[in-house]
Amino acid sequence: MVNKKVTCYSVNIPESMDFVQLLLDNEESSLKPFVLDQYRTIELKYTQIQKNGSIVGLFVTTSRKNIPPAHKPGNGDDYTALPLDDGQGLAYPNVFLYDPQFKVLYLETNRMGVSPSKICAYFEARAIRDSIPTFWIEISPLLKKEAYERVENMVRIKYVNLKLAKPTGLLRNNLSKGLLRGLASISDQLNADKYMQCSFTADKVKSLKKGEILNIIDSFGRIHSEATELGREKGNKLIIKGNILDEDGAEIEDVVDFLLNKIDFRFSIEEPIIASNLQFMDRKNGINTVYMKLYKEVSTVVDSIQRLRKE
Repeated sequence: MVNKKVTCYSVNIPESMDFVQLLLDNEESSLKPFVLDQYRTIELKYTQIQKNGSIVGLFVTTSRKNIPPAHKPGNGDDYTALPLDDGQGLAYPNVFLYDPQFKVLYLETNRMGVSPSKICAYFEARAIRDSIPTFWIEISPLLKKEAYERVENMVRIKYVNLKLAKPTGLLRNNLSKGLLRGLASISDQLNADKYMQCSFTADKVKSLKKGEILNIIDSFGRIHSEATELGREKGNKLIIKGNILDEDGAEIEDVVDFLLNKIDFRFSIEEPIIASNLQFMDRKNGINTVYMKLYKEVSTVVDSIQRLRKE
């Protein structure tokens, strides 16, 4: 048995569009493989709507890069290239489940498959192909509920400290709008491509806006997630200080240090030594198990986010 990790992400696209329709679009042009680079393509396969309204399917990455040779141990230098036909490559699946009620994407982790940023690139490429000029998409990891609850329980947010490695590259590639987008422009203009660090402090009797703090958390989550994929997460930090009420109603300080404890869980499947298919049904059953396991926590987090946005 092999354990497969599933991580939860929030999905944001323009309000005039429906992510369900994008996933279920079976037009021939929409189903064409997306060319990520000269060696890799991404396809959307086996998408289907379930009785509970969720969407399941596979993102399939086909790679024709860094394919090792075949070799028989003890047979000298008998190394031979694998006999792949023209255009063939190795297929790496990521099973996904999308919950339209909470706009949350459950995505299997596969190092050789798609990442959230590659999924964004896939749909952005489709939008360009379909002549949709105003399209944008943001996929952010959901943090465990304790992080949001602690920020939500603050009666006053006094201080935010943010540090990001490689800000000019990471920020430009991951943000379409928001406060950090502006800071990215400043980093770019200054040629500050090593790291960016900034702090925001409120007056003694004022509070930083919780809604904007949530936007920073979301943006930081996407950036840090992408940085982890690229091995650049070292040095990234987000610290929020504020006051909460103790049992006697007095204000005391609380500090939330975001090391991005993302909502995730695992399912197990039997993997063959040499696979002849993508084991869609096994993956589908596994991710449905994760969905049922995490449903309550995800709904609690989404409720907290919605309340924070209203403040």
